[in-house]
Amino acid sequence: EDLDEALARDAQAGEDTLFEVLTDPFAEDAEDRLREYFVDDALDSVLATLEVFRRDDLIVEQNPAVPDTVELTDNPRLTEGSSPPQAEVGTCRLDSAIVLAPVVDTDLRVPINNRIYRTDAVSTFLLIEGTWRLQGGTTVSESEGDLTCA
Repeated sequence: EDLDEALARDAQAGEDTLFEVLTDPFAEDAEDRLREYFVDDALDSVLATLEVFRRDDLIVEQNPAVPDTVELTDNPRLTEGSSPPQAEVGTCRLDSAIVLAPVVDTDLRVPINNRIYRTDAVSTFLLIEGTWRLQGGTTVSESEGDLTCA
């Protein structure tokens, strides 16, 4: 497996894990599952999101038209001499998850956010225990309503 394939696989696995955790934010293993794919600033960010979901009793469900995805948009660059190994790569993230909030005094939930967000970034990953974990990045552009990274 080459660097591109490994980064693409682990970036998407991280996105999938984040989505799965937010479908059940009170799961006992939520934080540990996020730590498998996120470190440093990126971990702080997803843990903060998890805390908001717990505080406000929110969950997500999949948008049937557009799945959450992360795609590499250029060739990864390894940082020479970095320990653990570090790679920087352009990424496009489509966040299409539908956020649901509870309706007071019922078992119902209603969508409070069903918009699709696209974020293009330069992302940094660290190779830890065989997994490329998102460390952080710099947002290049953000938009709403895009259905693909193309």
